[in-house]
Amino acid sequence: MNPRLERIVARRAALTRLAAEQRARLALQSAEVERALWFVEPVARAARLVTARPLLVAVGAGLALALGPRRMLARGSRAALLMVSAWRLGALVRAIVR
Repeated sequence: MNPRLERIVARRAALTRLAAEQRARLALQSAEVERALWFVEPVARAARLVTARPLLVAVGAGLALALGPRRMLARGSRAALLMVSAWRLGALVRAIVR
């Protein structure tokens, strides 16, 4: 084989190995960054919700001002309990129906 061609083939093999190593390192680093930024997607989703429904935000803010912190916490905890109960009941009904 031509010596120049042999050098090209050897160089290509070395570059292929180097690219594979770099891809593996990049995959590890990107996984670390993804774990560190777990909160970004829920925050972005909330921001999209707020910007898409400004009237809902205004009603919520007005309700918070009208109720005050003590009543808002009491009603919020009851609402959360009701939602969890409804969620579990829905899961039970779905399990029975299937």
